[in-house]
Amino acid sequence: MAALGFGWLGALFGQDAGYAVARLLRRDPAEIKDMLIWLFIASPFVMAALGAWLALVLAGAGRAARTGSLALLVVLTAGTVAISVASYDWPKRFGTPVYDYELRMPAGVKITDHNLVDLTIGDEKTGSGCAVTGLQHIAGRAQVSGAFVLGRDNHAPQMSMRLREGTVHPHPEGYWRLPEMPMDKPQVEFSPWQKIEFIAPPRAVPAMPLGDYEIRYRLRRFM
Repeated sequence: MAALGFGWLGALFGQDAGYAVARLLRRDPAEIKDMLIWLFIASPFVMAALGAWLALVLAGAGRAARTGSLALLVVLTAGTVAISVASYDWPKRFGTPVYDYELRMPAGVKITDHNLVDLTIGDEKTGSGCAVTGLQHIAGRAQVSGAFVLGRDNHAPQMSMRLREGTVHPHPEGYWRLPEMPMDKPQVEFSPWQKIEFIAPPRAVPAMPLGDYEIRYRLRRFM
């Protein structure tokens, strides 16, 4: 009964424990998903072994039963630690940099879903999509966040934004140049907020709504 109860708790809170580990390590859960999956799988078995050992100790079971249950708990715990370490995506010290960003809109631009904002990163000739994964409203201003990959050979990076809400087709677009981005080591803190200065678009597009647009970045990891 104790083993079943503790095993159920392990299954119930295993995912939360994994995300707690990700926060402790300051890693995006998506980056270490293999380790989190193994933690989720192993948690019920470790907790079940813990429950069985505690029950035997509290019930005053024989020494052989207590020793055997403790040995099982130690083996399962050690195995979980070993497979978690083996499946952990250790941060790289060099490679293609991945940046986090946060972008604030003017107060007059209303955004209700982060999927209604399209962002791209590239140069004057080509571009690729940026992940837009979050939306907050702070002090009456919409703020989207996400990540993008910046190639080391891109010496004149540009970003562009396209809004798909509250406008008529075709939707407004804005382009701006990125400042010199750090490429030496990951950063814990974001850079200071920087005002976006839009540049001439490569083609005729509707202009972005007037107001102050701000953005900040940080180098999160290498891939």
